[in-house]
Parts: sequence; structure tokens; C-alpha cells
Amino acid sequence: MQIETRRLYIRQMTDDDFNRMSLVWLEQWPTLFDLFDGDEEIQAKFLRDMWETTQDPTLLTGLIFLKDSGQFCGRVNIQKTDQEVPEVGIDILKEYQNQGYGPEAVIGLVNWYGESHHVSKVKARVAAGNTHSTHVFEKLGAEYIREDPSSFTSAKKLAEELPEKREAILRDLIVREYILKLPISYP
Repeated sequence: MQIETRRLYIRQMTDDDFNRMSLVWLEQWPTLFDLFDGDEEIQAKFLRDMWETTQDPTLLTGLIFLKDSGQFCGRVNIQKTDQEVPEVGIDILKEYQNQGYGPEAVIGLVNWYGESHHVSKVKARVAAGNTHSTHVFEKLGAEYIREDPSSFTSAKKLAEELPEKREAILRDLIVREYILKLPISYP
């Protein structure tokens, strides 16, 4: 997979991208990582568990780079590729947020995926408290379906291992589900 948009280059994640993905996860769930109270061993184990989830054959992860500088700025993926309606996910590093890179990456990946895999729609599941991402998907024409608990396996596993922090870990896992019909046109 190699996708170019107006400002971005998206390439498939490789085995050498653990550190880039760790940057994404550390920024994506700061409150979750704060629960580790500086315990680097638990944090490292959690990051390794997260990395293992990226090896799922039903997950296609693209890393996002700025075309002009080559700077890494996030990840976009299609997950549950074995289902009739796969799911899109996006994480842009804070330094690159609010510049339109997220919608541009989503449009690039899902339109490429829809065309190459003959898919007419994808799901988007957004953390309920993430109003910015909710706004982005609604701006792209996503239709709200429902709100429900996430199936984020690594966090659920961590909640079992740290029962005293279970409530805090699971609190941020409620998601809003949307449907995006393809192809998406640029807003």
C-alpha cells in the first residue's frame, strides 16, 4: 500500500515501526499511561501487547508522513477487513492536529481501500469524549449509528491485571459508531 494525497504520503506499517506506533499510543491515551505511575516495566509490556495487536491479519495500518518533509505525523488504518463493513481508525500526533491532515488521510485510505477491495462503506468508532474526531467524521458525511463500549482488548486485559485501576482504565473506552459511505469527497 502506497497512497499519496495532496500533502501526505501513507505507507503500510512495517516491523521497524514499533517506536513510531509507540509515539501514537502514548499520545492517544495519556490518562491510561498515567495510571502506570512511572512503572516502565508495565508500560513496556502494555506497548508490546499493543504492538502484537497490530499484527492481526484483519488489520491494515498505514503510517502518515508529510510529503514535503517526510515527517511522521500519525497512523490511519482499516481494521476488521474480514467483515462486510470494515472499520477505519485515525490518530494524528498532537503537533500535527488541527491542520486537516486527519481528514485528508482518512479520505485517502478509505477511498483507496473501497476501490481496491470493492467496499461501499466503512465504520468509524470514535471515543465518546473525543469531540474533535467526532466533528471530523461528521464533516466527512458520517452517519451516527450508536454509542457502546469499545472492544479495545489490550486495555481490557490491563484492567484485569490492575483491578484497583479498572474503573479509570475502562472509563475512556465508550465509543460512538458512525458509517461512512464511499467514496468520500473532499469537504
